[in-house]
Amino acid sequence: MNTFYWVITIAGIVALLIALLSWITLLLWNWLCPSIFGLRQINIWEAAGLLALATLLFRSGNVKN
Repeated sequence: MNTFYWVITIAGIVALLIALLSWITLLLWNWLCPSIFGLRQINIWEAAGLLALATLLFRSGNVKN
């Protein structure tokens, strides 16, 4: 396989991983938050945005002690 096919394959895997994580976020949100906090249900794009926001806010960076 040449480089182009590797890039396409990796991009596809990354897209599938993001979609899977967004779907899991959507399921958890729509299962818990409306019943506990009275919030509305979200769609897949809002779940992807929520996942991106949580990643930015809560990931641990390269902090050297």
